[in-house]
Amino acid sequence: MTVTHSHTLAAGAGEGPWRSVGAGCAIGITLSLRLISLAALVFAGALSVGVVPGTAAFLVVSILALGVGVVTRFAPSLAFLIAQSPPVAVLLPTIFTIAGTVATGADATTALATTFAVLALTGLLVGLTMAVIAAFDLAWLARLMPATVLAGYFSGTAVLLILSTAASLAGRDLLDWSLPAPGAAELWRIGLTLAFALAAILAYRRFSGLGTIAVVALSVAGFYLAGTGLGLSPDALRDLGLLPQQLGGSGTFDWGATLALWGPGLIGSVDWVLVGLALPAIISAAVVAVLGSLLDFSGVELVARSEIEADGFLRSLAATNIVGGMFGVPATYLSTSSTVLAHELGGQGRLVPISAIATLLAVLLALPQVLTAMPVFVTAGLMVQLAWITLDRWVIRSHLRGGLWDKALVLGIIAVALIFGMAPAVALGFVAASLIFAFTYAQLPVVRRAATLADMRSAVDRGGAQTRHLDREGHRVAIAVVEGFLFFGSVTRLLGHARHVLAADPKPDRLILDFSRVKGVDATALEALRKLDFIAGKAGTAVVVAACAPDLFDRLEGSGLFAQGTAFDHSATLDAALEAAEEALLSDAGASSVAPGSGGALSALTGLVRDAARASDLLALMDRRDLAPGETLIEAGAEGREVFLVDEGRVAVLAQRPDGSRFRVRSMRAGAFVGEIASYAGLPRTADVVAEAPSVVYVMAPGTLDAVARRDPALAAAWHEVMAAALAEKLNRTTLALRDAT
Repeated sequence: MTVTHSHTLAAGAGEGPWRSVGAGCAIGITLSLRLISLAALVFAGALSVGVVPGTAAFLVVSILALGVGVVTRFAPSLAFLIAQSPPVAVLLPTIFTIAGTVATGADATTALATTFAVLALTGLLVGLTMAVIAAFDLAWLARLMPATVLAGYFSGTAVLLILSTAASLAGRDLLDWSLPAPGAAELWRIGLTLAFALAAILAYRRFSGLGTIAVVALSVAGFYLAGTGLGLSPDALRDLGLLPQQLGGSGTFDWGATLALWGPGLIGSVDWVLVGLALPAIISAAVVAVLGSLLDFSGVELVARSEIEADGFLRSLAATNIVGGMFGVPATYLSTSSTVLAHELGGQGRLVPISAIATLLAVLLALPQVLTAMPVFVTAGLMVQLAWITLDRWVIRSHLRGGLWDKALVLGIIAVALIFGMAPAVALGFVAASLIFAFTYAQLPVVRRAATLADMRSAVDRGGAQTRHLDREGHRVAIAVVEGFLFFGSVTRLLGHARHVLAADPKPDRLILDFSRVKGVDATALEALRKLDFIAGKAGTAVVVAACAPDLFDRLEGSGLFAQGTAFDHSATLDAALEAAEEALLSDAGASSVAPGSGGALSALTGLVRDAARASDLLALMDRRDLAPGETLIEAGAEGREVFLVDEGRVAVLAQRPDGSRFRVRSMRAGAFVGEIASYAGLPRTADVVAEAPSVVYVMAPGTLDAVARRDPALAAAWHEVMAAALAEKLNRTTLALRDAT
């Protein structure tokens, strides 16, 4: 796959390699701290037997993801993949419930196996969903989710993370706070956690990731120094609950037995009933993970200033999550904060992720010792800091200054997540997003343009008498250019516009609806159009739906909208609908001078020079020519200055497509001039002009006009006035056509 990179390995090696190595080590430490803290929260209490293999799984998947990225370069070199906390936070109430079954007599191995199954299914679902998104190019769907709903989702996961941490420190079920007040040891853990979290938050705000590393180092050193000063050994600190229980010292830890817990035999101990009950949480966690991955995708591109080939990256990310799911990792995606840290430290090229991988491997090899040496308040405090970072991004900076409804929706999603669980909160978010989308879309002007036939015409040029009649009577045909998707929100605006048009005095004879920009209709819109049928029928107005897409036409026809006896009719194109409306107005006129087929050459000249005798003199200068259907009057590319005036019949201006086929640009009826632009501009003919029916045209030859100019300058001037008027009218029609096309 193709990815545009800002830096290469050579750039990193030649431009401060030690800085890149240092940046990678710092990022490896921050990633390790986050993964260790996340795993410590998941595998606590009755599930603590799985903390080593669980943490190892988190580390291994991150190492594999970074390694694949370095080798295949499916992402910028400063993009880092890591197991993320929001989907884990969604699963924590379920995991706490599973762990709680041990207290009621369930086997600890069953609880661990069931937890693994929940985590694994989430990772697999995330991976498969990303694969579908990549296959069908659906990443754009994430942009339809309102920012307020996203703020509610991620803020809800942050609050769940904080409450889960507090419950873990207090040794309680996440939703059960009815137990007696916490003891001294619990208060110490909670107090130290709050103090550490506050220090970590302040350090992060001031120094970003390096601040977190510094606070962790100082806190761990200070903790052990304080313990030594108070005469407390590590075992005594464990008894106080300030250190995790001993997992084995260096050289005595049995990796084989521990990792066997994560082997295939674990599947046989799964309580699938509990897994089934956890499906809403699994789906909700997958939704949060997919949305988070798509959002951070753009964020990493902006920070790294490096474009990612979306489909290839999403396929790789899908494979990473499927593999991660097999290890029991619920969701792995990009970490924007790690990319920011790499840039702040001046890291460049692939040395950064390689150094990060080396650091993660070192932590993995010493994992039992690291886990047993890490104070509980540090891992818990890092989770609180991580939750604060999420709240700061989605609520504090963005939505405390938002409107009342924004705040209410965010708080509502958080409240539902805490009271009923994340699945109902996700459902609430989708309902809210749908309503916001419907309301917002309904406010868009569904009628792009409203006009009448007086200012919007077909591609048919007519004589002056017919044109003036259409100018006078064009108000009898109303036109509405409709756009967008017609549904329960937007179709009411179309119906309201139609009511307004039909309430005019006098009422229009015809309402043309241009549906060329309409993307689709729902059942409510079909019902509204059927309602318009009887409203228009009562008003005596015909409704013509023009330029429907084939699938849209099938829906309208299938609803019975065009059945016999309805007020509705249809036209293949807007131009055809406009031409039919023009013909109807001219037929209703009654006067022979404006009826279709009338208004020939003499009538056109008389209307332009306003002198019947002068018009007759001009016509006498022209040569009559009869055309059979299909006969060519003008050939594209030909030289010539003749000007033609249609007296009877109809000719068409035909342009050529790149494939050689021709299409009609305009039609010329009696009274229309042809070829005057090329004649006066001295240019070759730009299109073919062919007779569509038996026709009669009059030809003004350039030699004739030159002779008239010498013997009767006034008559020649009259001809030039006619041409100026005809050209001005044609320019005006072209301007209107261009306006209609925008």
